[in-house]
Amino acid sequence: MASVGEDMFRAFAETLEMVRSTGSRNSKVELLAGLFRRLSPASLQAVTRFLKGKEVPSGDIGVGWKGVVDALAEISGASPKDLWASYLKHGDLGSAAEDVVSRKGRASTLLRQPLTIPRVEKAFLDMAKQAGAGSSFARRRALQGLFADADALELKYLIRIITGDLRVGATGGLTEEALAKAFDVDPATLRDAVLVTGDVGEVAKLLVEGRLAQARPVLYRPVEFMLAEPKASPEEVAKHFSKEAIVEMKYDGIRVQAHVGREVRLYSRRMEEITGSLPEVRDSLSSLGHEAILDGEALGFGGGRPLPFVKMQARLHRKAISEEVIEKLPFHYVVFDLLYLDGRSLLDMKLKDRRIMLEGLRLAGGVSVAPTFSAGSAEGFRKLFEKSRAEGFEGLVVKDPDSPYMPGRRGGHWVKLKEELDTIDAVVVAAEWGNGKRAGLLSDYTFAVWDRGELKVIGKAYSGLTDEEIRSMTETMKKLALRWEGNRCWVRPEVVMEVAFDSIQRSDRHSSGYALRFPRIKAIRTDKAPGQADTLERVRLVYEGQKLK
Repeated sequence: MASVGEDMFRAFAETLEMVRSTGSRNSKVELLAGLFRRLSPASLQAVTRFLKGKEVPSGDIGVGWKGVVDALAEISGASPKDLWASYLKHGDLGSAAEDVVSRKGRASTLLRQPLTIPRVEKAFLDMAKQAGAGSSFARRRALQGLFADADALELKYLIRIITGDLRVGATGGLTEEALAKAFDVDPATLRDAVLVTGDVGEVAKLLVEGRLAQARPVLYRPVEFMLAEPKASPEEVAKHFSKEAIVEMKYDGIRVQAHVGREVRLYSRRMEEITGSLPEVRDSLSSLGHEAILDGEALGFGGGRPLPFVKMQARLHRKAISEEVIEKLPFHYVVFDLLYLDGRSLLDMKLKDRRIMLEGLRLAGGVSVAPTFSAGSAEGFRKLFEKSRAEGFEGLVVKDPDSPYMPGRRGGHWVKLKEELDTIDAVVVAAEWGNGKRAGLLSDYTFAVWDRGELKVIGKAYSGLTDEEIRSMTETMKKLALRWEGNRCWVRPEVVMEVAFDSIQRSDRHSSGYALRFPRIKAIRTDKAPGQADTLERVRLVYEGQKLK
């Protein structure tokens, strides 16, 4: 059992400083594994969630940038001008706070109470529960209480946890790798458990109790979505499967995971709850009569044809959906998989058998099972692709009927065939001022993909967004600004864009070693987190695939 001293938040912060200061992945893993071994079970759960960007199991405590700045100004006496100047110098609010407090001190240190990991977690949980009138004030007071008792280093990492900007290189699976090392288990098995449960903290609890093999989907804890691998032609799809496959239309909708039990909750690709944005889907599922986890897409239709994603995603930005909005743009939930039913995990079951169980459910209202077709030849896939395009869909998703559901993976059991060569989900890392009618707007965007925990630039695009979207992006880029280099503003990597292109070329102009030919922005993917953007390995696969055409 860990001692109280080992559960001090200071010990956590000091470990993160050491992790940040080393460039060796092995050293980072050793440092984190050592910390994990020393922590109590409760603190281990909390810390692993912190490292994965979750203040609490639900992910968010409802405190934004302004709330952090206000609380920081209150305890430090620093002016907004001082805080902004320090932020521009360091590039993140946590380091700015450390700098300001180190230089200016704080209002009083006489009554400071020890800051422990359990205390921090409890404060976060209390803030997350706040709702209604007075909730903002209550969160601010709780935040001030934590900040007042934190030293400069503790404050730095408290703020980085809240802002989701730890900056210690603990991404790219390092947390899972360190957990596996600390408990001497197979890293792949542990990663699978995290994908299945959707909560690294829950996996840490199972590890402590020696029950890792019992990792199962849990209602109201979203499972990572299974993904489809891109293919460039019907011939490539036929060669990939070499047998009859299940074929579905590829919907350009909002991927939604529905958890149905005592209530209905809906989750996006970012694992964020979006139930309030889709009340008609929630209501249609409320009479299902089973506990279930469903996977599908929410679609809007106009003139009998599916609407493009850019028109549908506006619903996700609304805090409240009126009857007028629903009547004007009703959503339909098309379900194509069943992950869990009445206490039983179906992840290891074959897709064809999961489909039988899915089709046995009584779905009502605006919810239906996705139609399927069967094909095994290039000609068969081509005809279905043409049918899909004629009906207004993006293309096809082709699935191995014997495949399990593999959370978070593109293992090749599912493939997608689209009209373009493909699209890349990339993270915006910089923006530049436009010219002509775009003067005064940040309209040219540099984007990057992931490579072993780092972002590598792959191109720049300025076409594809509406004037309204560019104006909105300008304000977003200003808020995310880290530093300016002449006309270019480098930003915190928080915005994901879906970028279409004609081809991929080798290039030494970008740090990725590749460049997209004729890139154009297809959509701002507000439904995706930065960590869900594509990887350099995916770019290589698309590049190699196009050479075979």
